[in-house]
Amino acid sequence: MRALLLSLLVVASAQAAPASSIHEDVMLTFTAHGIPHVRAKSAYGAGYGQGYATAKLDSCGLVLAFIDGSGRRAEVFGGAQTSINQLLGREVRNDVHDWVTRLSMDDTQLKFQRTGLSAALTELVNGYADGVNAYFEKNPEWPGECRSWPWKGPISADDVLKRVAQLNLLLGTGAFDAELFDAHPPSRKSAANPTHDPLSSPLPDPTAAGSNGYAFGKEMTANGRGLLLGNPHWFWYNPNRFIEGHITFGNYDAMGATILGMPLITIGFNRSMAWTHTVSTDRRVTLFKLVLDGAQGLRYRWAKAWHAIEPRTVEIESRDDHGNVTRRQHTFWMTQFGPIVESRELPWTSAVAYALADANQFNNRALEQWFSLGQAHNVNEALHALEKTVGLPWVNTIAADSRGQALYADISVAPNVSRAQFKRCVETTRFIQQRFAVVLAGKPECQWQHVAGSPAVGLIPGANKPHLLTAEYVENSNSSYWLVNRRHLLTGFSPIIGAEEQPVNLRTRQGHLQIDEWLHSSPRKPSHVDMVGIERLLLAAHNGATDFLLDDLLSACARRATLVDTEHAMR
Repeated sequence: MRALLLSLLVVASAQAAPASSIHEDVMLTFTAHGIPHVRAKSAYGAGYGQGYATAKLDSCGLVLAFIDGSGRRAEVFGGAQTSINQLLGREVRNDVHDWVTRLSMDDTQLKFQRTGLSAALTELVNGYADGVNAYFEKNPEWPGECRSWPWKGPISADDVLKRVAQLNLLLGTGAFDAELFDAHPPSRKSAANPTHDPLSSPLPDPTAAGSNGYAFGKEMTANGRGLLLGNPHWFWYNPNRFIEGHITFGNYDAMGATILGMPLITIGFNRSMAWTHTVSTDRRVTLFKLVLDGAQGLRYRWAKAWHAIEPRTVEIESRDDHGNVTRRQHTFWMTQFGPIVESRELPWTSAVAYALADANQFNNRALEQWFSLGQAHNVNEALHALEKTVGLPWVNTIAADSRGQALYADISVAPNVSRAQFKRCVETTRFIQQRFAVVLAGKPECQWQHVAGSPAVGLIPGANKPHLLTAEYVENSNSSYWLVNRRHLLTGFSPIIGAEEQPVNLRTRQGHLQIDEWLHSSPRKPSHVDMVGIERLLLAAHNGATDFLLDDLLSACARRATLVDTEHAMR
């Protein structure tokens, strides 16, 4: 996976192409490098313009996003063909992907997603779908990359919501596609056909390759205003890549980047605030280790009673090697927490099974969250919006405003497992997704807690999650929340959110050392941070490991060279 570097530093002036009216209340302008600027009179018009512009910029990538999000890969590309699960670096069959996608996004979940939309966002989503379709109708000649695909729309508002929900689940259920498919009751093991090899390589560590965010307040900036470096690293290839844009309607005027298929800016800036995201350390998934009845393995013990593990059949359309499309079924196995998963490390026997509970299955607030961030005038308003909505699926927020304030907030969706529960209930099990999930004992005392202020049953309230407002600085590079400012450590939170007082990754260490150079560049007064310095920092391409080791390595090499020369002279 290559990294996309997005530096939210300045809005560069550029020669714009003439604005065109693509709808009665939408003006669309493309500036240098193909950046679309949508100006609309309504939410519907803004969605229409953004959908139209995105389709114009990348028709094939956008269609692929909706094929992926609606579980149509097998229908379009063939069930036996494979794609790469980019999180885990393993192949997954298209039919497996589609079955899991449709399991996660059934009619009940789709209805739930609709209930999370305000009237304005409903119009935005409707407009986005109509704008995409309008572009496709006006431009029937498709690029060669996707000209032969048998399905290229039209898309519906439901397809947009499925895409949003799919992205919510990306770092949770989305990482368990093969394990969900491979789950079979002990009595039916002969029918099992594992779709992946057992764990045989080092566990993936997303913190080893990820995003960086620096926000500086007025105590450190040259002009006394806030300054943000947004350096997100994300997928380079479709369907999950970034696309740049600018959307204006009503009180919303935001520019930046979003992921293909999303109708709002997800990382960007408005006239008085800029924000970026980094993937946070929260575990969104808990795997409940359920005690079974010891017979067929289809009943589990909970709260002094036995409960059935129920079958749920999911149907997809799948294309075979001859181009014929047929309907195919697969059975998943459900509990009150969610579906059963199975792998060599997480076996389903007559005595035990593992049920997946994903906190983002209860998240229908993502669009509302990014809508409110784009309208926030300052970081205080952004913090209030984050605490109220708790709609971000798996990211930290780093922000700065024109008043000279900086914000770090790990306010995203996470299961409410207390420190005491974590200590008492977590079972140590090695499995490939353990960066995203944790195993809990299958006991009522280990169930997610519901408290006042929770955005949904069993989730951590926004006010109970880590954040820091400061006029100095915050920095995050995918390490835990506890070290975002060396003068203000954040502690006392549940380990389900992240580790405290533990070593951080090299990028985090490097970031703090870079900031220290500014803080201590003069014994009397620190050097002020400006855009030139931030840009120089971004493009310097320093490597943390090199910075930490190079001096000692060169010194050791020099000593070794002297030793070699001496040995040569003695021969």
